[in-house]
Amino acid sequence: DAGASSCVNCLNCVHCVLRAMQYHLHHIGRAAVESDCYIFDLRCSYANDTIAASNSNNTIKLYSKQTLQFQGEGKHHQAPIRDFCWSPTTHSAVLSCDAKGAVGLWDTRQKGGNRLGIKLQEPGLLYSLDFRPCGNFFALGDGFDTVLYDLRQDQMEVRRISEFHTDDITQVRFHPRNPNVLCTASEDGLVNTLDISKADDDDDLLMWVFNCDNPINRISFFGEELEYVAALTTLEGVVLSSLASGDVLGSMDRQSEDAYVISCHYGPLNGKNELVLFSGSKEEGIEGCITMQTVHDGALSAPLTTLLSGHQGSRGHTDLVRSVLCLDDMQTLVSGGEDGNLCMWKTGEPLQAAKDLACREHAEPPGGPKAAPRKFKPY
Repeated sequence: DAGASSCVNCLNCVHCVLRAMQYHLHHIGRAAVESDCYIFDLRCSYANDTIAASNSNNTIKLYSKQTLQFQGEGKHHQAPIRDFCWSPTTHSAVLSCDAKGAVGLWDTRQKGGNRLGIKLQEPGLLYSLDFRPCGNFFALGDGFDTVLYDLRQDQMEVRRISEFHTDDITQVRFHPRNPNVLCTASEDGLVNTLDISKADDDDDLLMWVFNCDNPINRISFFGEELEYVAALTTLEGVVLSSLASGDVLGSMDRQSEDAYVISCHYGPLNGKNELVLFSGSKEEGIEGCITMQTVHDGALSAPLTTLLSGHQGSRGHTDLVRSVLCLDDMQTLVSGGEDGNLCMWKTGEPLQAAKDLACREHAEPPGGPKAAPRKFKPY
């Protein structure tokens, strides 16, 4: 299902070893029986046993991490879900927000979710939220402002930070290892690094400002101490910055007119931690393929592997891929996209039983083939 060739002159270099990696399709899940329901984003629980998927029908669905078997869903949103995250301390809890400014907290052991009584100044401009690593606290972007909340207090809002962005905040992310560090990204092209342990004076909060020159879609942390930030821009570029020095280390432009970036992930590949970029293509005939590359010294490697689309003889995706989730030290990838499919890829060749199961999972629904999914511009 996927593969790439090695360099005949350098069989032992790390890039050639990585390019020999192959992933094989093991399982396929569906977002919904509706033909026009597609998948926005994927997150794995901190308990490492459940995958949550946000979908275009305003639901969050749960799947087994091992088999993608459907386990339940939350239906507490009335508008498209823009962001969600698992609680790092209460492993069954999911926090989410939607395009109308509603924030929901769902205990996935129960059917329903609770809408939190949060009043936003710009409810239609809520794009992102995130739990603090120690739990109880979370942050969100309210238009140009970053707002901090404490779930233990009746009056949950504890701080509003209004000084540092001049356009809508598109993503907020706490540092996974330092609960006092919060990064915010915006359509103004800035990534702000804040130390929320500082006193009430907002001027003391700002540690660094990274100017990416273009509006930012999402950010992620990488490095041995997660001391760097990778920002993905709306022009399908990548900008790398250092939390230690405050410097912008480099940038990579869009690779081709039809290419788009999906996400970055930092983790082990063949015994060495690497920053990996996943990208897709909008080129007709190969929509649904996923290209995997590493980033070194501000440059992209040759493709390590390509997960083929359903148009290329694979049983993979047949439309744009919206999210890639990396599991099991990069030995497992789970992808979701506009065809409504969840695909689980593993480095090991599947047993015959797994091959047969994937075929059955991919079989046409009763009544014939599904209609073409409704198009939606993802980026």
